[in-house]
Amino acid sequence: MIDAVRFERAVAPVGVVDSPQAAANRVQALRDALGLWRGPALSGISGGWADRNRSRLHRKRISAYLQYLELELKLGRLESAIDQLSDLITRFPNVELFAENLMIALYHSGRSTEALEVAQQARSALSREYGLEPGRRLQTLELAILRRSPDSRLEVSPSSWDRAGLWKGN
Repeated sequence: MIDAVRFERAVAPVGVVDSPQAAANRVQALRDALGLWRGPALSGISGGWADRNRSRLHRKRISAYLQYLELELKLGRLESAIDQLSDLITRFPNVELFAENLMIALYHSGRSTEALEVAQQARSALSREYGLEPGRRLQTLELAILRRSPDSRLEVSPSSWDRAGLWKGN
């Protein structure tokens, strides 16, 4: 079980991350917050309140991982991000943003073939589990990698955190 209050305080938006130093500080704060997790949130507690908060905390955990890894990628820490994203895809196979960011990290590491394998694995998992095709962004990334396109489609995926305008720099 985690200390939910400490986790939520640590992952709360902090304003604009506008420099490499600010990004590195945010990465450390998110790493510390994610380190608080020990199994599922509120395990051993039952009832409606626990169910609602367990789900909410799970979503915050996924969001924190996305923020953390997107900043790692923006800071150029590709190998660290690749290792962690590979683990996260195994643990959370239905989170397409993890697959997208892994594809981007692999591509920028000169590992295009592996990036395309990630796309194929995501496609297979989504089809098998949900009867769905990957979303437009993952499909577009796959095509950009096949074409070796040096364009904006191969940038880090925008998480809800980025869409909120909290990251303003590279």
